[in-house]
Amino acid sequence: MKKIIDDICSNGKVENEIICNDGLKLTLSKDGSYYIVSGIENDKVTKIVIPSSYSNLPITSIDEGAFQECDSLTIVTFEEDSKLTSIGDEAFSGCSSLTSITIPKSVKSIGYLTFSGCSSLESIIFEEGSQLTNIYSDAFHNCGSLKSITIPNGVTSIGSFTFSGCSSLTNITIPDSVKSIGGLAFSGCSSLSYNEYENAKYLGNENNPYVVLVGVIDTSVNQFKINENIKVIYERSFEECSSLTSITIPNSVTSINSFAFLGCSSLTNIKVDEDNKVYDSRDNCNAIIETLTNTLIVGCASTIIPNSVTSIGNNAFNDCSSLISITIPKNVTSIGDDAFCECDSLTSIIIPKSVTSIGYGAFFFCSSLTNVYYIGTEEQWNAIIIDDYNDSLTFATITYNYVFEE
Repeated sequence: MKKIIDDICSNGKVENEIICNDGLKLTLSKDGSYYIVSGIENDKVTKIVIPSSYSNLPITSIDEGAFQECDSLTIVTFEEDSKLTSIGDEAFSGCSSLTSITIPKSVKSIGYLTFSGCSSLESIIFEEGSQLTNIYSDAFHNCGSLKSITIPNGVTSIGSFTFSGCSSLTNITIPDSVKSIGGLAFSGCSSLSYNEYENAKYLGNENNPYVVLVGVIDTSVNQFKINENIKVIYERSFEECSSLTSITIPNSVTSINSFAFLGCSSLTNIKVDEDNKVYDSRDNCNAIIETLTNTLIVGCASTIIPNSVTSIGNNAFNDCSSLISITIPKNVTSIGDDAFCECDSLTSIIIPKSVTSIGYGAFFFCSSLTNVYYIGTEEQWNAIIIDDYNDSLTFATITYNYVFEE
């Protein structure tokens, strides 16, 4: 039954804040159109009900750190017809007594470190019809009691370290919709079971067990055929395949993680689909640079990204210390987590107005970045969702309405 809270809340201690009788804090948005769950009066509370609305206005998000370190919290429930669209960074981080949670179908993103350190969390269920598209870095880091999870269909991005330290995790279902998975996403998942076919380990789902190529079993191979249903080639998946000489990437692949071919000393060319150009794989990064396209890009100092690319993946140019400048193609809509992290020689970048989001730490430690040329207005730039740890963008000189000559 839907809980009615309008008559059990009172004005809080700060402007536009409401405090319910169970201590839940709601904060009115600046434009007065929705509420945010901003915290709790008593951090020793054991049960929380997140309402769907207050005073005829929807409650659309849980603020970052709202319940952080509420180590007595055991149960979190959501009202029917929840309007929640996002759960913020570290929202439930350190809630060590939380045992299970059902995420409302309306939620589209789970933030950085959201459930990190929820050491008793055994069950995470996503409501049927989930609209979730992004799970950000470290979201379930060190959830040591988590045994199984099914990522809902529609999720396209799983951030770095997402399940790192989930030592009891035995099964994870990854849908075909996933296009990129960040570095060390499964680090420390010592109990995780893989699908083993054709001399390789995979993660996937019942209909497609090949979604993620995790690693080659017998690294002495000199030939390897990548399955045509694979979406993601995970980091270090071909590590130390020193006899591997050439490989063809099928059209199904949307993401190749950093260091995927580390130690492949005999690998002289990579062919991406039969009609694509062959690239030398031995670049200065000892890695294949990740892009979400069928065309593989290598070479750190000077790289041309094809116009077919629509997203720059997580860790794509991470630590490419020779990269000086780069142009983002006009069809790219997102720049992933840590995409240009520690590119300390990068001095300039051209960004098209098609970009709507820039991920966590995408330009972290880009100490030489002085010029950002934006092909759009200042208003359009301000509308881009820019995640944390992108101070290099803040301190750079931004030129608006830049005219790019192809």
